[in-house]
Amino acid sequence: MMQETQENLLELSRQGDPEAIATLINRSLQPRGIRTEAEIDEDCLHLFLEANQAPPQAQLVPFIRNGLTSLGVESIRMARIYGRQKGQRQPIWQEAIDLNSTHVSVATVQQRLSTLHQSPGDASYPNGRLNELGLQPSGHSMNGTSQEMPIGGVNGNNGATLIQSNSADGLESYGGGRGIGQQIAIAKKVMHLTDYGGVIDTTQTDGSRNLKLRPAPKSQRYCLPFPELLGRQPEIEAAIANLQSATPVEFYGEAGLGKTSLLRAIAYIPTLASGFTDGMVYRHAYRQTVSDLLQILLTDFYEYESSIPVKATETEIRNALQDKKALILLDDVQMSREEAENLLSASPNLTFLLAGSERHIWSEGQAIPLPGLPLNDALTLLERGLSRPIEPPEQTLAAKICNVLGGHPLRILQVAALARHQVPSENRSFDLLDQREVDPSPLDRPLPNGQSFDRQALNRQPLNSSPLAAIADQLQDSPSPEALVLKASAALPPAERQALAALIVLGGVPARPENLAPVTGLHDVENTLRSLSSRGLALTDGNRYSIAQNLLAPLQRVPKRDQWISRLLNYFTTWAEQHGQVTELAQESNVLMRMMHLGVETERWSEVLRLARAIDPALTLSGRWGAWEQSLQWALQAAQALGDRSAEAWATHQLGTRALCLDDSFAAQSWLTQALDQREALGDQPGTVATLHNLGLLLPPVTQVESPIPIAEPEPEPIPAPVPTPTPLPTIRSNATPAPPWLKWAILAGLFAALGTLLALLFTSRDSDLWLNRDRWILTIRSKIPAVALKQYS
Repeated sequence: MMQETQENLLELSRQGDPEAIATLINRSLQPRGIRTEAEIDEDCLHLFLEANQAPPQAQLVPFIRNGLTSLGVESIRMARIYGRQKGQRQPIWQEAIDLNSTHVSVATVQQRLSTLHQSPGDASYPNGRLNELGLQPSGHSMNGTSQEMPIGGVNGNNGATLIQSNSADGLESYGGGRGIGQQIAIAKKVMHLTDYGGVIDTTQTDGSRNLKLRPAPKSQRYCLPFPELLGRQPEIEAAIANLQSATPVEFYGEAGLGKTSLLRAIAYIPTLASGFTDGMVYRHAYRQTVSDLLQILLTDFYEYESSIPVKATETEIRNALQDKKALILLDDVQMSREEAENLLSASPNLTFLLAGSERHIWSEGQAIPLPGLPLNDALTLLERGLSRPIEPPEQTLAAKICNVLGGHPLRILQVAALARHQVPSENRSFDLLDQREVDPSPLDRPLPNGQSFDRQALNRQPLNSSPLAAIADQLQDSPSPEALVLKASAALPPAERQALAALIVLGGVPARPENLAPVTGLHDVENTLRSLSSRGLALTDGNRYSIAQNLLAPLQRVPKRDQWISRLLNYFTTWAEQHGQVTELAQESNVLMRMMHLGVETERWSEVLRLARAIDPALTLSGRWGAWEQSLQWALQAAQALGDRSAEAWATHQLGTRALCLDDSFAAQSWLTQALDQREALGDQPGTVATLHNLGLLLPPVTQVESPIPIAEPEPEPIPAPVPTPTPLPTIRSNATPAPPWLKWAILAGLFAALGTLLALLFTSRDSDLWLNRDRWILTIRSKIPAVALKQYS
């Protein structure tokens, strides 16, 4: 049904139907928050692109031009594209494009396709020229069995058998190294990974794959409990009441208020878990797209009985999840309101509990703002941070500090750690191994409002002076609690400042200690990270570390940031290229995507392109196709900046291949026709074959026509002699509705009756002039009768 709808849309679009064209464009642009409307005015197509922010003209105009050109709409000569902000009538920009001045016409592409489908050696193999890419017919079946016929890459690598296994982070485990020669199935297609990009095969599968049910997911699989949660009882009770009635709930508030701790505590409430018979899932959303999150959720409940990885379509995911009565807890949600609504509507029986800095639930559901802790709970948390009871003389100071901090849990812990480390202690020690390789800290910088910090100020406090008194005084003079924490951070030992600087550049994305050690030059980096965590400067889930979120914004403009970006980019680029294992790359995809983003921000295009190449198979085979698209867009931007036409052609081919697999025909045609033109201009014969083959699934060759079924012809009958026919009289055509047969006979009868009456008068009235000229009238009437009758019948 989907394929029929897709074909109907394409056919209507090629006929110039504006609604069909708008539907195709919306399939490509709506995931980016851009809505399209189309109107036709004679031979001009008007396209109105609308988004919350002005749609990017430089990116969208070439994309739409290529897509409209590849459709080959003969009735449309020109297109006018308007970009406007949502809610406004006047466009911010507009541009006209001439669709007749195209360099790749549909007829030209069809002619190239007819050449591709002419196999040089085996006429029975429709894709004969694909052997130039090292591809052979697939021996994999979709029912879990496999034949020994691997797909080979152009470099001679054979595809290894891929084994799916359960993974706590939602990423499947696949073998086979760099991915070249491997395959992934989606709908009725199989994509083969080659050095020239993905090549689509539709001849080896009927699209039928069996989903195997996994054991019901439980909280223990995803996160550790948080048993000593302070306060939050009203928020917990409100959340439970709504969740038990299948109403989505969201906690929102600024970073550091304890949203993660709250979700972890709720995940282990037995009475709540018992109400969700299909289990409970806890995930960090980070910056993942809705499509990637849904793909991960599918792997939490199911696995495919397939010998190759499977990328489920959105329809398949929603159908598989529609009967699941489960609780989905998503932490660190960062998406638009429209994306959140799309996620919440993924399944009628899934119930979501979200947590994020901003509010996402507005229409259906309960959004609960998270305030600071009440004073008594804040004092208890301060005691935990101090690792000692608050003395009676300090009660007033402690209450003052908690009130100034607004009961903010993370700030309280950071200030408590600051107070704890102010008093000199013989037990305080830091590992300062290999100091010569440690750069000066990027935290050495002027503070806001021209303040300066004396590294020894805290240690000059009298031993009999209360640390809380010093903290309270400094809070009064500091523009913010974060500024006070940063002042103290400047006094950290070099090793800790070195590790903290790396976490700052990572921008809140968690990283493993083993990947931070080479960057910082610290041999015992894990102990250093633990020390930062104890001070409230770093957060950890036990495996990875990230900067405390409330410190991220103030530390974005630290000196020597570019040096740290360069160091991190060089390391992770080399690591990704040398590591090569698809599963490991997929598990570190968040960090690698962060590195690519930094490379784009600082215009380090070479590293961006190398990272995109290295991570491409991992994102493809792991099903993270939202991140895959973003990576390819960055790769395209980098290739254009570098003037690397081969890399640009590869990126556009991959974008088109991805769109083709997702049945996004407009984007597929736009990208693939562009890649075809680029690869032919470069003389890249194998790349041209790969792009032409994929494009052929949208524009089949005109020469590919099935032979008619032969039938027995009957004996020819004798042809009778031709009968001469009179020359037809001239006809008079009318646009009126033809008269019914009975009316014609009535008119004819009336004519004969009138004629009879006229003749009777002529022959009976001898004294009239008509009688004298009867012979002339008879001849005249006889010549007029056929014409009058013919006029009435026409």
